[in-house]
Amino acid sequence: SPKLGALWRLSPQRSVFANFAHGFRAPSATQLNGSIDPTPNFNARLLPNPDLKPETSRNWELGYRTRSDRLQLDLALFTGDYNQLIVDKKFLGGTNTVADPNVFQTVNVDSATIWGWEIKGVVDLGTMGPAQLSVPFAVGMARGRDNTTGRPLNTVDPASLSLGLQYETPGWFVRTDLRHVAAKDSSEID
Repeated sequence: SPKLGALWRLSPQRSVFANFAHGFRAPSATQLNGSIDPTPNFNARLLPNPDLKPETSRNWELGYRTRSDRLQLDLALFTGDYNQLIVDKKFLGGTNTVADPNVFQTVNVDSATIWGWEIKGVVDLGTMGPAQLSVPFAVGMARGRDNTTGRPLNTVDPASLSLGLQYETPGWFVRTDLRHVAAKDSSEID
């Protein structure tokens, strides 16, 4: 799985970067053989799929980094082209009853594209007593499309926001994070 990256320093505090990666992922035993842990009120079957093919991908990322006394910020755009994308537990049908259980199967998507953006960083709020106080954050969005059908990929996570507060001393730290995940719009579901 070759990877290639380049970094161009615009100044000591600012830089742009680009990355290319070729990926490979073989299906796991669970994906090939099927297995669902039984839970109350959930009647489901996961069909085995011994014909799953390995997934390959070509991924590109382009970004910008800046650093100052109080702010570290990374901005990135990414896109990936996938062949035989492995999609876990695709819903095939069922009504979640004993007579008609929900049926799932891990499948390949012949050709897919996933793209999106991410902004992440840390704001340094300064010292508070013997410790440094900071606010780590991240926000991002990704979309995916089955190139054969033109339909969206259900397995791509919706937009999310993470916001934290960290109190750090030389010997220990405490951190709390809040995370918000947006609801998927109907245009993001096949």
